[in-house]
Amino acid sequence: MFDLDELARRIQRLRAERGHTLSALATRCSVSVSMLSAVERAEKAPTVVVLARIADGLGVPLVSLLEDDEERRFVVRRRAEQERSTHPGGWEKTVVSPVVAGVNFELVRVVLPVGCDAGGFPAYARGSHEYVVVETGTLRLTVGERVVGLGAGDSAYFEADQEHGFANAGGEPCVYHVAALIMRPRG
Repeated sequence: MFDLDELARRIQRLRAERGHTLSALATRCSVSVSMLSAVERAEKAPTVVVLARIADGLGVPLVSLLEDDEERRFVVRRRAEQERSTHPGGWEKTVVSPVVAGVNFELVRVVLPVGCDAGGFPAYARGSHEYVVVETGTLRLTVGERVVGLGAGDSAYFEADQEHGFANAGGEPCVYHVAALIMRPRG
């Protein structure tokens, strides 16, 4: 059985870290403000469905709301558990790093088909950082007004509080990795 007070503290902490008001999180997770408020005050034990919605609204796995903080000290994420998504233009993104509540770091693997432009990404909050390393192919990295070409084995760093974009500039698929320390929310 889990501790309602600890659950309430975790949800409050995660909501605050993401800069969400109670109302904004309630909207994001399709849970009434009164229910969310009662859960955050440890007055009500949420059903599994409500807890799953809250976790989705916070962008964390459900288990992260229930696990003991000691269990967060060592996390394994198997390949089958990694979040994969396909985007317009056919580019693929896989979040390969474990997702740990309260840790604003992620390691992402991206595959851009030949000629694919993943588009522009808005600036993150001040204090955000991204490191990029190209595994194969050629990447055109745009950060603000700067544009640089990166080949296999090349890497770059930039402060991610500015608009940035990624495009395949070569004749073969481009595979690259992004290690990001992101301060929420996007600005």
